[in-house]
Amino acid sequence: MTHAAPTPSPNTRPELTNILTGRDAARYIARSRSFLRIARMHGRGPDYIQLGSRAIGYRLRDLDAWLESRVVRSKDAA
Repeated sequence: MTHAAPTPSPNTRPELTNILTGRDAARYIARSRSFLRIARMHGRGPDYIQLGSRAIGYRLRDLDAWLESRVVRSKDAA
């Protein structure tokens, strides 16, 4: 299941319209928020943005890049 990106307002910078909350990012990659938290602690998850002292955001392009890095090609593909 995929989720659509938020609709940008006309006065918003395009690079800032594709930032998801931890909850939305977890849904987007079909994992839990706790997975994202633990992955951040161990440096294994998708890149993220520190929005504030406790606020974390994820850019869609970073989530997509992380998902692409997880693709495993079938060994039977010929």
